[in-house]
Amino acid sequence: MPNSKWHRYSKSLEQEIELKPMQDRVRLFLFTRERRNEMSKILATICISLFLVVIYSVNASSQPKAKFDIGFTYTGESENEDSLIDTEIQRTLVWLSGSAPIAIGNGHHLILGVEYKGQLVEYDDFRPVLFPPIVGGNLITEDDLPEDLHALDVSIGLLWSWSEAWSTLFQFKPGIHSDFEDIDGDDLMFTGTVLAQRKFGTRNRFGLGITYSDSFGEPEVFPLGLLDWYPTEKWYVEALLPLNVDVGYKISQSISAGVEGKLQGYQYRLTEDRPWDESVLNYREVRIGPFLDATLWGNAHLRLSAGLVTAQEFEVRDEDNDDEIVDGDYENTAYATIKLYISF
Repeated sequence: MPNSKWHRYSKSLEQEIELKPMQDRVRLFLFTRERRNEMSKILATICISLFLVVIYSVNASSQPKAKFDIGFTYTGESENEDSLIDTEIQRTLVWLSGSAPIAIGNGHHLILGVEYKGQLVEYDDFRPVLFPPIVGGNLITEDDLPEDLHALDVSIGLLWSWSEAWSTLFQFKPGIHSDFEDIDGDDLMFTGTVLAQRKFGTRNRFGLGITYSDSFGEPEVFPLGLLDWYPTEKWYVEALLPLNVDVGYKISQSISAGVEGKLQGYQYRLTEDRPWDESVLNYREVRIGPFLDATLWGNAHLRLSAGLVTAQEFEVRDEDNDDEIVDGDYENTAYATIKLYISF
């Protein structure tokens, strides 16, 4: 009889041990499903907001110039520049944005916009780091690294026309840049731009301005230069330096090709939980490569581009004292982008 009791006990213990991995997988599935549902709701809200912005602008302005674009970028694997660190990252970026002007009289326009940019990150060969490097510090492993990062911004701008040639853009852009783990007021990022511009002829424009932005990976003030130049019917230059520049050639009425350069960056706030304790991730990259732009129908365009990703930064720092927690200087890699954009 005792042997029978022991047999039943050991059998139930074995069943419990066997169930634990299954329970862990179920919890993981439920967690990821909850995250997927959360992201679906966020993207649905963005789509509805963009739709309302565009529709309202069409009704409010006799000459609307609303814009909508959606895109996807894949970047190849990139190894850390430090020979003692074997970490590799691979990133996939998606974005959805829209903006629309609303005429408010005398050639002035209120410009409303919504933009979402997210990236999924994969890591390989990450060596655990102790931070701070003292007894009792937080041990950071590959499982702790953020796998998805998000930037959701709302822009409110005023384009003030002083004359037919001169105008000034005032833009305020609040947003949330974080891993979306525990969103609160500390996740808010406020950026702004003032840009004076002058129109030459029907299409050429030149402007100078200043902006406060985290495009270099952390918030800072830097100058802007605007140039829309069409020296011939075929060649053109469209630039907002140092953020982006296109040098293109119009092959036909519906196809253009050229070279693009883009600077993109954000400062993301990470979760309050250990091991990060409200640290920040500074991200920056520069893309350079050829592009092909084709008109699909009306004002809808498809753009394909590929090339080199350089000046990559993907580092984690302590928000309070700016100490580096995870080194983030990565070697050059390749990228490929597909983008659909529509103007109304």
